Amino acid sequence: MDTLKYKADNKDPLAYGFDEKEEIIWQVSPSQYTNFGYYILSAIFLSGNLWLTTKFGYRALWTAPIFLGCSLYCYCDTWATLYILTSQRFIKRSGIFQRVNNEVELYKITSVQLYEPFFRRIFGLGNIHVDIPHAYFVVGGISKAFAHKEQLRFYVEKRKTEKRVVEIDNSNI
Repeated sequence: MDTLKYKADNKDPLAYGFDEKEEIIWQVSPSQYTNFGYYILSAIFLSGNLWLTTKFGYRALWTAPIFLGCSLYCYCDTWATLYILTSQRFIKRSGIFQRVNNEVELYKITSVQLYEPFFRRIFGLGNIHVDIPHAYFVVGGISKAFAHKEQLRFYVEKRKTEKRVVEIDNSNI
């Protein structure tokens, strides 16, 4: 299971606020290919905008910053998202202007699922759905999604064993 194990960017875990026992297993950002549709749509609208500008002058040029701004926001939002798996927690860091850290202890994760939509599979990307009690979150648009999911599942089971966590099924009560 150590195929993806590395110290991401050679950063010290203590710099993230982790204790000495906590080790960074991997950290990954979503691919910009997840915004491919937004980029194509913006390119179509921008080319249409340029055509209208050549026909009617500068009256249609005011919409160009809107399309460029939307594309830039999508790019920055994807660029500012980071998923970190440590030996004790799973962390999602996101936000352009306001940084939000969502953390979940590994022993609280109930299931891990892999989804590979057709257009993301073309680019070798996938989504990992992480279920926790009463909620879930999506690790979207990452490469090597199957390997990351398997490693996440391995460390979840390892952490549950260390904490001696037992799941109880209440469906038959």
